[in-house]
Amino acid sequence: MRLLTTVFVALTIVLASCNGGSNAGSSRKPDVYDLPADKSLDKAVSDKKMSVVSFTLPDSEVCGVADSIFCVASTRFSDVKFISVNVNLHKDLLDNLKVEAVPAILVIRKNGQRDWHIGSMTSDELDAVIKNAQE
Repeated sequence: MRLLTTVFVALTIVLASCNGGSNAGSSRKPDVYDLPADKSLDKAVSDKKMSVVSFTLPDSEVCGVADSIFCVASTRFSDVKFISVNVNLHKDLLDNLKVEAVPAILVIRKNGQRDWHIGSMTSDELDAVIKNAQE
């Protein structure tokens, strides 16, 4: 129980840092764009740099961890646009993109190529996905 409490507190701190709190462990503040319900993904995607899009369900513990990892990654890659999609607000987008499970990551390279990654990822795995797409 003590370990679970410690993990929950650590996760809460990371999530708070992504939502405007301090991020003492990084020289950069988290930079994740939350896609509003009335905006399309196509308009949010950058045409000047690679975009990484996270599809998550807000009430899911697994997705909460994925959001935290995504948020922290945004502090390490200043040349990437990070976009968070709440699947409850964008069910039509999920249908159009045929997203079958969350959490899911969509990497949109500068050349328009799209790479899907379904399921949970560690911080190292997400970093590797982003670095690989930049090559």
